[in-house]
Amino acid sequence: MIKYCKYLGLSLSFCIKDILEKKVNIDDVECIVSATAFNSMEEAFKMYIDSYWSDYDNREVFITLSEIWPRVFQPRTAGTDEYCHTIANGCWLNYSEGKIVRL
Repeated sequence: MIKYCKYLGLSLSFCIKDILEKKVNIDDVECIVSATAFNSMEEAFKMYIDSYWSDYDNREVFITLSEIWPRVFQPRTAGTDEYCHTIANGCWLNYSEGKIVRL
């Protein structure tokens, strides 16, 4: 059976928030392409737990981040500083419709 995933995230911090708030099911996320350049999942957790994710249970955030981390792509870690995108219109791409959406 083919698994249908409909979202590609464009912001690590905001997409994790949407998953924690149950706006997006983690199983519907193909990947998150982030402008970050973290060396590890733990580094991302430490950087954002007291800001973007401070309203959520630390354990729940850690578990969610651990599950999604293999699907997080950071082009800047590949040696290019030229990668940049905007989330001005939303932080999710619904690629079945080809539209950026704000949830």
